[in-house]
Amino acid sequence: MNITFMIGNGFDLNIGLKTRYKDFILEYLKIDTKDDMLKKFKQDIDRNADLWSSAELAFGQYTNEFSCEKNEVETFANCHENFCVNLAEYLKKQE
Repeated sequence: MNITFMIGNGFDLNIGLKTRYKDFILEYLKIDTKDDMLKKFKQDIDRNADLWSSAELAFGQYTNEFSCEKNEVETFANCHENFCVNLAEYLKKQE
């Protein structure tokens, strides 16, 4: 097993890992879901964004879609968790 430390500044890309935001997001959007809120979330994702900071900004902006009702906070948390779990799985495949 090889261990790669992600240190940024393009090192991961230079060794051939598909770790760009765009690489992940295009794969993420292909994953089918029956959850209506996840479908809406995926529709709202900017497919043309290139930077990981775009995801962080999008999550911040996406909070405007929800009220403070408990079920809506949980819905947002589910969208965020789904994104993070799929990101972790995607990055594991890049090893």
